[in-house]
Amino acid sequence: GCALEACDRFVRMRDAAGATDKVSVIMFDHGVTTALNAADLHAELITDLVRTSHWSYGGTNFTGAFGAAEQVIRRDVNGLPFLIMFLTDGVGNNIGLDSIVDRLRQNPDVSMKALSFGDGCDTGYLTNLARKFGENGEYLAAIDGVQLVENFEATAAELSHTGRRNM
Repeated sequence: GCALEACDRFVRMRDAAGATDKVSVIMFDHGVTTALNAADLHAELITDLVRTSHWSYGGTNFTGAFGAAEQVIRRDVNGLPFLIMFLTDGVGNNIGLDSIVDRLRQNPDVSMKALSFGDGCDTGYLTNLARKFGENGEYLAAIDGVQLVENFEATAAELSHTGRRNM
């Protein structure tokens, strides 16, 4: 619930700023589901998604989530920048993840924020994951839902109209 509320605030802020983002949402637990794939940004995007979808939760598959993100990015034909907001509340299966991350970080249009939620995460791993993206990576922590929403709002505010990070 908190994760989707944070996504909703992000989308609403970007919409209010007049952005023309494409939004993909990849849900992951022991499996991976691409719930939205390059959907046009509009204020009710996440609300509509919550109304029409249901997920069961259990497990954490980092590799599958990043693999799905890589597929979304590969299909892009518009040359838009990509921001991966990687949010987890657990410790994941990381087998094969390094090669996917290496390919993603080679694309200068990809930036990534690794966000831990709660106290069950391997924060050291997530910090190192963000560092692999160099200046295009950042680690953020949220102990509760309020901090999580604040992190997503701050990220939405730091993006320019084009979706590139304001440095």
